[in-house]
Amino acid sequence: MKFDTIKTLGFSFNTGEAAMRIADEHNMLWTFTRLIGSDSNQEVPGWSGYISVTGHRPSSTTTIDYYPVINSPITDYKTVQECLKYSEDATHEVGQEYVITTFDLGVCMKAFPLIWKNSERYKQHIIMIGSFHATCAYHKMIGKKMDGTGLADVMTEAGLISSGSLRGVLEGKQYSRAMVCHKTMLEALERLIIDAYLADRGRDSLMGSMNDEYQLLIQDVVEAPSKVAVTNAMSDEAIHKQIDDYADFKDEVRGGKLGKTAQLWLSYMDHIWLVLKLILAVKINNFVLYCECLYRMSSLFFSFDGQNYARYLTFFSVFLANVEESHPGSTNLLEGGAFSVARSMIPGNRCPVDKTIEETFMKYAKSHGGAGGCGAGLTGLVNNYDTYQKWVRTTHERSKFVEATFSMADMLSESNGNRKHKDLRPTEVMKSEMRVQKTIDAINSFMNPFDVPDKEKLHSISSGAAAPTEIMGDVLRAEHAGTEAK
Repeated sequence: MKFDTIKTLGFSFNTGEAAMRIADEHNMLWTFTRLIGSDSNQEVPGWSGYISVTGHRPSSTTTIDYYPVINSPITDYKTVQECLKYSEDATHEVGQEYVITTFDLGVCMKAFPLIWKNSERYKQHIIMIGSFHATCAYHKMIGKKMDGTGLADVMTEAGLISSGSLRGVLEGKQYSRAMVCHKTMLEALERLIIDAYLADRGRDSLMGSMNDEYQLLIQDVVEAPSKVAVTNAMSDEAIHKQIDDYADFKDEVRGGKLGKTAQLWLSYMDHIWLVLKLILAVKINNFVLYCECLYRMSSLFFSFDGQNYARYLTFFSVFLANVEESHPGSTNLLEGGAFSVARSMIPGNRCPVDKTIEETFMKYAKSHGGAGGCGAGLTGLVNNYDTYQKWVRTTHERSKFVEATFSMADMLSESNGNRKHKDLRPTEVMKSEMRVQKTIDAINSFMNPFDVPDKEKLHSISSGAAAPTEIMGDVLRAEHAGTEAK
């Protein structure tokens, strides 16, 4: 793709920093209210439930349909060409100007060169890197960075994951379990660093030195979280000052105020917050925040040998920064929801396109029962060519029937009749709070990373062992090195 002028993401999306700052403020308000609510009967839901209860309800659900299965490997260029042709036909059918197609990175590595080589033929095409698969790959980079730091030991000790599933979580292969583990770890670490913040500022609690109006606004969110309560709280100057002061303290910790171990674990928290902000961008359909998050994620891929995502996310970020020049009018289309799917009428609960594919077509197309079982079975399909051809050519239609059957039986969690996020259930709220408390206890049973006496060395919080100086230097400056390489 050729551009008359190449812009960096920061120059093109000059509102990217503002979008990140707004997301940070809302996330900090959630953190504060969850901590305050933990002193009594917790009413504030977990992060996903909080985003839903404070989000917008979609005007309508997205229509989901399936293309016929192509009986060729996806790694073939001709298969990618056929996929683009299907997308082109569907786009023309609905009268849309640009053909927007989302792939995982493996297919994007085939699709991008195809478009670059035939720029005139594919001038109306926009290829998107799936954010779901990018998040899974980012989890793997985080796992590499935190290897040997005690993260795995804390997760196991707190009962967040069993030892058998631990590797899948740290390698980004088990998305749902990884998100539960990382979100719980994040909230537990936030509460520990808030303790350090209060001690540094000479305060007993977040509410202690604040005026009555501030306390009333916070209490409204704690007791009955809603969009109105959060909007009122975020408009209060005293609350903004509290959030800004806490952010300043975090910057001091990043600078080494609480030692090297605290620096490492705060960087881990920053990585998880970045993942959550990308998910937030998809959930609320915030295109600017989406672009800014993808741009920032590429640094860690440079640092920990995620070479394919390092290369293509960097290109993709520059492409998004210039998309209005290369494809005039496409920004409105993208902001209208081209990178997310509304599968239900639940507020703030849109899904990435590639995650939707995994949870619909890929799920419903599977044949139940292996070789010798009651299903079609792998052996029967492979050995009988005619059966295999029939299976391939009818997969997209069978998937529709399976989905329709589940919908009629009210067995789909995203059915239109379900208007509330599952994390808003009182039992889910209490379970999330119990996980956080157990994780805090597990961390304290090892070593609190924000209260390590030896501030000059990097310690594993589970074993207490100090990392060699050269390793400490490499780990602590990994993001900086990745940004420089980018």
